[in-house]
Amino acid sequence: MAYRYKSTAVLAPLTVSTTETILQLRTPATSRCQVWGWTFSFDGVTAVDDPILCRVTRQTNTGTAASGLEVPLDPNSPTALTTAHITFSAEPTTGAVLTGAYAHPQGGFVEEQLSHPIILDVSDFLGFRVTPGALTTTTNAAVSVLFEE
Repeated sequence: MAYRYKSTAVLAPLTVSTTETILQLRTPATSRCQVWGWTFSFDGVTAVDDPILCRVTRQTNTGTAASGLEVPLDPNSPTALTTAHITFSAEPTTGAVLTGAYAHPQGGFVEEQLSHPIILDVSDFLGFRVTPGALTTTTNAAVSVLFEE
């Protein structure tokens, strides 16, 4: 039986024109995982602000980050082996961009539910990144990721 988990992170506030990783998943050296979906959302309040570029990228290291939470969707699931990283003080090195979309900072969101998952191999990294354009008010971002082991 496969186990499903969700990890969520909030970045407050966004820095104008600066690409930042909000959340990263890292698989251990002993197992792989499948990413089935994600959501980027924003809480801006100004209609004239520029869109925010949301990207899912392969990454080659953790950078410097705090540990996030991996919440099982079934309370009887074991602890996840894949780990989440949040609150980056040093950005990870980014590799291939797997997908990208723009969302408006005024309550905008990007949601992807995949029919074919993104596979993370052993000791692999997947980053969820944003690059805001010009923002006239403080805007926060949240990312939520659904994955399976």
